[in-house]
Amino acid sequence: MITITKREAAYGNHVNVRSENHGDEKIPACDITVSGILLQAHELDAFLGAEAHRRIFEKQTDGFHTPAFPMLDQVRTVREKYEGARVVLYLGLIPTEVVLAPAKLKNVTLEPQAGGLTAIAMTIQATPDPAVMGTLASFMNSGISIEITDAKRAAATSRKQRELPLDGAGGAAPGSEAEAEAA
Repeated sequence: MITITKREAAYGNHVNVRSENHGDEKIPACDITVSGILLQAHELDAFLGAEAHRRIFEKQTDGFHTPAFPMLDQVRTVREKYEGARVVLYLGLIPTEVVLAPAKLKNVTLEPQAGGLTAIAMTIQATPDPAVMGTLASFMNSGISIEITDAKRAAATSRKQRELPLDGAGGAAPGSEAEAEAA
């Protein structure tokens, strides 16, 4: 499970408001972009797997960590999505606490920093009350604090390929319903 204790973050410049299908019901949903969250070694390992920090960073003789491959673009995209997260946003000077649960984390990017920390950015998907969406919109482009708990890697979804025609001509397979309809 992924856990990020309360720390500062940058809140994006838009809240994408949309609807989400839950069975036959359409409910309000939103996408929120946050960035600038700094992860320590054990948190990076939780996202990418054991010893990820050791592979991404080199430890210098003075104990200082630097990115292992400085000649490469350091921003890395994590292909996995995370679900079941409880995200708490602390908005404003006198913090307004907004809880988004269950939430999904996607479009996760990681950028190793000199010193051994890793900056993370992500999109948070949630289905809060419409009134909460208004609160979220009023704090865009500001510094916030964030806390994330209980995030789990989403199960890989397999996309089953439809059956390909066996006649080699790109048409319907002999004896199939599609061939019968075409006749």
